[in-house]
Amino acid sequence: MPDKKMHSYFYGAVQRKICFSLVLIAAWSRVQCQTDLKNSLNDLKTQFVTAKSDSQKTKLALTIGSFYLTNKVSTKAMRDSSRSYLAIAEALNNTSPLKDGSDAVKMLKLRILLLDNQAAEADKMIAESSGALYCKLHFLAGRYFLEKPGEEKADLDLAGSHFLSAQHYADKKGMPNISLINQAYFYNLMVERGIDETICNKYFDKILALCRAYKSKRVEIKLLQNRAINDLNHHNLPGYMIKTAAEARAGGEIAVEIFCLKEIADYNLRQGRIDSAEQQLNTVLKMYKALGYKNLQFTYDLLAGAALAKGNMEKGMRYSLATVKAAEETGTDHAINLFYNRLAGLCRDLGLKRQSLMWYRKWQEAAMRSETSFPYAAYSALANELISQGKARQVLKTLDSAARVFKFDANGMFLIPQLKADCYVALGKTDSAEFYNFSIIKNLENRGMKDYLYYQAYQNQAAFYIKQKKFEKASPFVEIPLNAGMGVVRAVDMAILQKFKFKIDSARGNYLSAINHFQASKNISDSIYNHVRVKQTEQLQLQYATAERDHENLILRNRNNLQRSELEKEGLNRKLISIALLGSVFVTGLTLYLYRAKQKNNKMLQIRQEEINKQNIQLSQLLQEKQWLMKEIHHRVKNNLQIISSLLNTQSSFLDNEQAITAIRDSQNRMQAISIVHQKLYQSDDLATVSLPVYIEDLARNIQDSFQTRQHVQFEIDITEAQLNTAQSVPLGLILNETITNSVKYAFTETEVGVISLSSSISPDNYYELEIRDNGRGLPEDFDIDSCTSLGMNLISGLTAQLGGRLDIRSEKGAVILVAFPL
Repeated sequence: MPDKKMHSYFYGAVQRKICFSLVLIAAWSRVQCQTDLKNSLNDLKTQFVTAKSDSQKTKLALTIGSFYLTNKVSTKAMRDSSRSYLAIAEALNNTSPLKDGSDAVKMLKLRILLLDNQAAEADKMIAESSGALYCKLHFLAGRYFLEKPGEEKADLDLAGSHFLSAQHYADKKGMPNISLINQAYFYNLMVERGIDETICNKYFDKILALCRAYKSKRVEIKLLQNRAINDLNHHNLPGYMIKTAAEARAGGEIAVEIFCLKEIADYNLRQGRIDSAEQQLNTVLKMYKALGYKNLQFTYDLLAGAALAKGNMEKGMRYSLATVKAAEETGTDHAINLFYNRLAGLCRDLGLKRQSLMWYRKWQEAAMRSETSFPYAAYSALANELISQGKARQVLKTLDSAARVFKFDANGMFLIPQLKADCYVALGKTDSAEFYNFSIIKNLENRGMKDYLYYQAYQNQAAFYIKQKKFEKASPFVEIPLNAGMGVVRAVDMAILQKFKFKIDSARGNYLSAINHFQASKNISDSIYNHVRVKQTEQLQLQYATAERDHENLILRNRNNLQRSELEKEGLNRKLISIALLGSVFVTGLTLYLYRAKQKNNKMLQIRQEEINKQNIQLSQLLQEKQWLMKEIHHRVKNNLQIISSLLNTQSSFLDNEQAITAIRDSQNRMQAISIVHQKLYQSDDLATVSLPVYIEDLARNIQDSFQTRQHVQFEIDITEAQLNTAQSVPLGLILNETITNSVKYAFTETEVGVISLSSSISPDNYYELEIRDNGRGLPEDFDIDSCTSLGMNLISGLTAQLGGRLDIRSEKGAVILVAFPL
């Protein structure tokens, strides 16, 4: 991976979105407990259509209705879909009553009412019920308000009221199991309210003793699971999760055991124990498949995270594709925008631009479907674009407006303050940017988990200081994630941290240490982004795209076959009547002969086609390998030039002599002119030529950036299209570098706004004429290029001769340089 690309990976918006994705993982922990992992929506609908009895249809309609509430993003459309299947189930149950069918219908109806914020209707339904149903409805309402985002006091009070009502009624009517499950969730409520931990633990022990006294093993396991989830979310402690897994295994609660094993693997992953996490996740995957579960995307996603933490991009890509495939095939929306986001970032970093854009489009579509909160993740891509266009204030206003409308959002821990910090950096308010960067660190310190996200916040703060060349301030923020080591900190981030350490040691004058860190950064980067893995991940993307097209084609073929079969049925009837009437043995024999002859010809043609296909594949592979080799050569030449430029830049920061600094900067610009040629070659499908307009514009902007002259020097570029080979583009680039550099340095005063015009045309004798003109002070009156001894002018003259061209330098309301050379 080129150094410039690594730099953009860290500072770019996508990198922060990947960080933000980890914020969501904590928010999922409770959602995943409620997600239907067993079913696929398409399978359920197929079973519903083919079901033979009303009782089967009733059960399936209720399951589908519940699926829309648990596995889909909570929107009005999803609730309407659930409501339609609820109506079907209710009608079927009225005609063919199912045991407990009426209770199941009312429980699904209550969930829809709560999600529609129809609290009065929900309370009325609960009040009109009795027996076990009364307790179950109170319990569902209590869980809804307990798990509602935001932890508002009013919601928690409502949850407590419902749990206590169900408990008291169950105690009165002699239903100990129902009473205990409500008390188990009341323990969760105490934790959410922030009640003293000692009191919470005493209450937990009391309920646990009651479960064992009444031999309520299932409630006991659920209580242990609740304690385990709370310990992980609030203290990052896995002890009760391990204990719950053992109890679930002993009690035959396999689904709970698998859930606990997955959470333990997730904990190990966050602690940097990658090998243990991978082994446990593979066990989880095997156990889920043995149960016939289909929603395996959350397990695949953790496996992808483990692979990426190791720096294995190909394996990470494979698991990320499996994650998306599982989510799409089952019809589960939860976190699918995160999965698309990860794939988009992976493809972007591997240079798969077309695939990256495809996944970004899917990601934004999935994110924008949610009506529950402002789509910060989708907006962040636009926000970074607006910031780059100088519209940081507009982004800040949008963020403030969203915060007023949507009171609670988990993004407030990381993504929102990060976007605000970016805005203030763009506005030049580094103090405000520093405040928001530190607020991220404070949020994560208070969270109490030293995981990837924690170390990423320190890495971002280090980058903030390094960008300002405050190397001593950056140092402690680099050391913390660097010392965490591989696993907790991903391989790609470790490469960036090593690069930061190189810059810090260079500034301190510790050159030997700096070189070691630079080499370590390059080694990690090369191990991740070698061309073999890039090819493998590209093939994986191609396989996925092909499978997706095949699936779409299969659906179309099935529809066509259905229509064709109807037509063929009628034609077949007519043929059968004709054959029965005619009964010609001659025709039958002739038909058989022609059929065999056709089969023989088809077989011969198939053999020839297979031979041609094999030859085409071999030629394609040879051509592809040649293209990869040429790209690798240009890539390495460009990297070597950038390394030299970086070393010169480091050296210049320790020089006091202005002439020496100027000489180094001029040398860097010359190397940049050559480097851009090789960059354009390895990025282009055409490895032999460079587009002159694109090359000249990139070169001009790079020179402008190197002198920091955007405020008082402007460029007017009007270049005729031409394709140049390396032998032409390198000398021409050096000529342009010298002429533009001279104009920027000598043509204008510090107060006036200068204009440098670059234009070209093709002469009748097929010469490419390039004119560089400025509106500055012009050339000295006694200027004579033949007697000029400066290196720049000698380079211009010599390189023009190398091109076999002609050179004209004159003063005309400024300096004018005309270079013409044959195409």
